[in-house]
Amino acid sequence: MISQSRIHSILEATANTIICYFIGVGAQRVIFPLFGIFINPEDNFAIAGLFTIVSFVRSYILRRVFNWLHVEHHEKRINKFSAQLLQHRYAQHFSDFGCNHD
Repeated sequence: MISQSRIHSILEATANTIICYFIGVGAQRVIFPLFGIFINPEDNFAIAGLFTIVSFVRSYILRRVFNWLHVEHHEKRINKFSAQLLQHRYAQHFSDFGCNHD
């Protein structure tokens, strides 16, 4: 299984974060007043920007962790299969040289 490259992880995290930035700005404009929070548009964009940075870092790290877990899982399966195959071949090879030769 081919793992996702770091650059692909960054591109995916960036696209996800940009989309979420604009959703966040809009959501803050609606949700903040419901809680009695009234801020000017510049502060709204700044707050959304800070949350965007946090979101980007979180998204990238999680993507890399899950990618690592996925690769580790497949490597373990491949290693287990290889060991079983070698054990079978070893047993098959040496069974031809049994002690029953007369």
